[in-house]
Amino acid sequence: MRAAAITLSVLSAIGGFALALVLFILGFVLTLGDNDKYGKLSLPGETQVVLPKDDVIVYYEERASLPSESSLPPPSGLRLRVRSAATKEQVPAESVGSRSTFTVNDISGISVARLRVPEEGLYTVDARVAQARAPDPALTFGPDLDFAALAIRCLVAIIAGLVLSLLFALLGRALRRPLAPAPVPAPYSSAPVAAWQAPPGSPPADPQTALAQLDEDRRMGRIAEAEYQARRQQILDRL
Repeated sequence: MRAAAITLSVLSAIGGFALALVLFILGFVLTLGDNDKYGKLSLPGETQVVLPKDDVIVYYEERASLPSESSLPPPSGLRLRVRSAATKEQVPAESVGSRSTFTVNDISGISVARLRVPEEGLYTVDARVAQARAPDPALTFGPDLDFAALAIRCLVAIIAGLVLSLLFALLGRALRRPLAPAPVPAPYSSAPVAAWQAPPGSPPADPQTALAQLDEDRRMGRIAEAEYQARRQQILDRL
């Protein structure tokens, strides 16, 4: 029992850390998969997208089979213009180089620009490339990668792992404590209860006097009816 409790405690602590790590990796992967959260534009072309009031990263992607440990080069001759559908004002865009890259199945992408969106709303996007290198070139729009948020998420995952490990360790410690022995009931005796007898040393009473005294004890409430009947029967048996 003690060895099993220790093993359970250790395995539970490892499981707590593993669960926290899985949650962190899952959140990280989901964050990286937001490159087209706000929309997608096939090149060349024009479309409208709803953008939030924040920095928005523009990604260029195409269907390309790249060698391992290589990334998609930036497109040549990319022209991008983003305007507010309400005010017609152009949103400033700045180059970010190959800050972020991704590969999903046979689609490879790279970050090409950052938009400083002044307010949330509908925006018209017009984009062209000088020459597409591969089929299905497109631009996608997603949130900027927030490293501070990732650090906070990592910290939360570590704290969650520590809390789970502590809880499981306390559970294992509780299981290692010896159980208090159960109270042993008194052995049952099947011997009949001895009949009532007069206290030793007392003089033998006359049956009539004993019956009268017994009747008086019953009337005065000194003895119960059952005891009265038992003693009366004993006196009658001695006649």
